Amino acid sequence: MLKLRAAQFVLDGSISRSAMSVSNAMAEFLRHSGQCFASVETIAATANVSCAVVKKSRPALKRVGLWRSLGVTGKTAVYVPVFQRL
Repeated sequence: MLKLRAAQFVLDGSISRSAMSVSNAMAEFLRHSGQCFASVETIAATANVSCAVVKKSRPALKRVGLWRSLGVTGKTAVYVPVFQRL
């Protein structure tokens, strides 16, 4: 469902394809704890984008309501997906 919503935002121009790749990579880390607390470098490697793209994409993903930040654990930001009621 998160991937489908991200694709819709790409189609309407709200986020870039790179931001969608970042969102999909962040979603891969949810399996372990329900949160994404992977480093920028790890997300970049998983999404096959640069660290700069990850840093630019995360605020865009928050702005469109796909992800929200829970703050920081050590030096790493913690993100969770935003699920919408149907």
